[in-house]
Amino acid sequence: MAVEFPQELVDAILDHLQGDSTALAACSLVARAWVPRCRSHLFERCYLYGSNIRGFGDLLRSSDSCTFIPHVQSIHADRTESHQYSHYFNEIAPDLHHLIHVRTLTLDIALSNSNNSDNADEFFRKGLVAAFPHVTRLVLTCECRAWPAPLIEMVCLFPALQVLHISSIIATLADPPANASPPPGLHSLELTRRAVGPIFAWLHAFNRLCHVDSLKLYILRPPDALVVHETLRQFGGNFHHLDITLTWSGPDSANSVMFDLGPHSNLKTLSIRDFSMGLNPQDFDPTPMLQIIMTLAAPKLEQLSLGIFVLPSYRNLNWASLDAFLSPARFPRLQKVLFSGSRDETQFLRGALPLLEASGVLAVELR
Repeated sequence: MAVEFPQELVDAILDHLQGDSTALAACSLVARAWVPRCRSHLFERCYLYGSNIRGFGDLLRSSDSCTFIPHVQSIHADRTESHQYSHYFNEIAPDLHHLIHVRTLTLDIALSNSNNSDNADEFFRKGLVAAFPHVTRLVLTCECRAWPAPLIEMVCLFPALQVLHISSIIATLADPPANASPPPGLHSLELTRRAVGPIFAWLHAFNRLCHVDSLKLYILRPPDALVVHETLRQFGGNFHHLDITLTWSGPDSANSVMFDLGPHSNLKTLSIRDFSMGLNPQDFDPTPMLQIIMTLAAPKLEQLSLGIFVLPSYRNLNWASLDAFLSPARFPRLQKVLFSGSRDETQFLRGALPLLEASGVLAVELR
């Protein structure tokens, strides 16, 4: 018996299979009408390595018969200088222009064995990195030990860029030329600690810090924390989202007193994580975390997330003060105060924050 489903229902079913490439491949053989949706998930993100870059280029060159090109929206390229086919990443650059729908580019670059600074053009200024002018989100990891990497110049090759995520840097960043203007639409930053100083200095030089509306920072060292403290003052009224990870353990612990959230009255979401590890709960003072939170003066705040990885160390926190501070009178738009913890910790939090629990704002994400 033939049964026909509305295409919208078929698409909804196939959307639930996103990430299951085996099931999607099987479904694409069921009917012609199922093929486009399956391909949109199968080829939405393409991974390029030294081992497959030649074959990928061959497929792109047969663009008349290549059926996945319209579906590719994201490219993840892992390029290592030592690989024998590394040069193909640039040789196929003319063919990469067929991928006009790519909006996210993830680049993993490794030049750990290179002593030739001439490779800067090959890896950071030409070929693959110059083939995607329509990219709006750029995710970077870079290892370049022998000479300063011109990472900021590379970012300038993406005029439509809106989101810059530098997840790992094992390199010194080269000073950009005076005319290396940031992409005009860049508004969201996610930075590892080695990138904080150079990126902030670059945006400050072009008076672009006031355009940043979202900032995520990983574990900071004391010098970086000072830079962040000074730079946050220059963020404008568009600054709505802050996500920061701190630690009060080890020689690289940041000084929490540096962070004053009071000037950022338009914050809508705030996430603070304490990544302190190996501390004796009896010797740990959780007061700095409370001090940071209680500098908030953001009546538009909608969500506050607190990541406390060593909750026993926070047993002696002044929870009553925190509970009273996060009142509807001060934060009328607050919809969620999110903690992460175990089931036992959930019970503790509900007892420690009765006002938030009664208001329905308190939420605990089990880990």
